[in-house]
Amino acid sequence: MALIRGGAEIFGKRGRTVLFGDVKNWPRAVVVTYNHDTSFVVVQNSLEAAEYLVHCWPRRSGKAFRKALKVCTDAVQGRASDEEAQSRFIAAAREAEVAVTIH
Repeated sequence: MALIRGGAEIFGKRGRTVLFGDVKNWPRAVVVTYNHDTSFVVVQNSLEAAEYLVHCWPRRSGKAFRKALKVCTDAVQGRASDEEAQSRFIAAAREAEVAVTIH
């Protein structure tokens, strides 16, 4: 799986490149807290959510994780809403017991 910033590609299946356009920020960012509340990451849009799920997620399994990854990827490609992507990202966080807040 490849996920590259800057409008190049996201999740190429069997080597295929899937292009996407501009990514708009969510109205309210999701703050992911880790390391016993000493560090955090601000996730502002569906692309950042997909990247975080792929590269940083502590538990890469579970129904909510798989759905979040699919919906975030679909949102980046214009096939799902950013609202649904954010909601699915938060649900995956709950499933993985990852602390998040909305700002």
